[in-house]
Amino acid sequence: MIKSPLDLKNLNITDLIIHRVYLPGQQAHFDVEHSNNIIPLSGKAKQTLEQRLTKVLSKGSKCIEMDIVEDDPLEKIHTLHDAGEELFVSKTKDIANKLGKAQTSKKHPEGVLVIVRCSYGITKKIRAVAIIKA
Repeated sequence: MIKSPLDLKNLNITDLIIHRVYLPGQQAHFDVEHSNNIIPLSGKAKQTLEQRLTKVLSKGSKCIEMDIVEDDPLEKIHTLHDAGEELFVSKTKDIANKLGKAQTSKKHPEGVLVIVRCSYGITKKIRAVAIIKA
């Protein structure tokens, strides 16, 4: 859960997955197009994304908190920290499905759900999972 402001010095993305959330036809909730693979990042692409996330999620940003009410959301997030690739992909699909079911109004824009496993900090590394609807 984001508690602003964050200080994301030395952000290091280890895993990234993107699921598409869209409203097909006249359905009552959004559908999800799942990704089955973690996106490999390295070099300039990784550095650019880390810089952009640091800027967007740090002090003075307009980020908001998201709660998943159905069951213990923190347990889902904590399992992502140490999950292997297959479990990480599976758990992120669960989160995307919950978002799709929760979004019932056409006023919510379609978009992507970006889930990032990362760490930040200079002297003490703090593990984090960022869940971003864009």
